[in-house]
Amino acid sequence: ATLVLYLTKATAVGWALDLIVFVLAGINLTVGFCAGCFVYYHLGRLGLLPRVRYEGSFHWRGV
Repeated sequence: ATLVLYLTKATAVGWALDLIVFVLAGINLTVGFCAGCFVYYHLGRLGLLPRVRYEGSFHWRGV
């Protein structure tokens, strides 16, 4: 997405997105807090994500 923003002369928005990714990656590296996991968990609790029912155990593809 940032590449498209750079190419369409919206460089400020592209740099802002890059900075957000850099900061969130740094937080994950230093503190161990995953912002994506946090959002995914809370969206699931609010019922905004579809419920997936898994049956059986996990199998690797091709095995």
